[in-house]
Amino acid sequence: MTGKANNPTGSKGTVTPVFVVPPLGNLISGNGGNGVLIDIGSLGNALNGNFIGTTASGDRALGNAGNGVWIDRAAGNSLVGCKFVNNPFVYYNVISGNRQNGLRVTSSDNVTVQGNFFGVGANNTAIVKNRLDGILVDGSSANTQVGGVIPLGNVSAGNGRNGIEVTGTSRGFVTFNTFGGLLAFKGAAPQRQ
Repeated sequence: MTGKANNPTGSKGTVTPVFVVPPLGNLISGNGGNGVLIDIGSLGNALNGNFIGTTASGDRALGNAGNGVWIDRAAGNSLVGCKFVNNPFVYYNVISGNRQNGLRVTSSDNVTVQGNFFGVGANNTAIVKNRLDGILVDGSSANTQVGGVIPLGNVSAGNGRNGIEVTGTSRGFVTFNTFGGLLAFKGAAPQRQ
């Protein structure tokens, strides 16, 4: 024994996290369909640094009429907003305020979702709900990973239905270090269901 206390989160949770707006991000909002569609056969795409369904500040809704992001029959894609080495704790994809789900993954294998806000504003305070689920995994999706070791978790809070819904014949789903119904390291922001 070393005598040192187990501290798997380091300073996370003991100091106020800082949320940094990405300098090169995209604003994808107010569209008549999905904000982003990654469709049949598309492979190895990554979304980083985007506000999808919000205003430019990331703290108010300017929703897309469909899903914020829909990955449909397209394996090996990712929404990765935060790297393991980021300090301070930051989130780069804010997928909130959409009229369907924040993220929908349909019959798509090996999708990774890390370091994102679903249903919460970029300031980690405003509730900017997606009308349905924060994250919906459906169809025959296999091996979807939501979250990861700190700081790769997500925030899915304040949404109109569930924070995360897994349905259909989806299998191998894993989630960890995700704030469901909570703001990151602070108060409650419950889902409606």
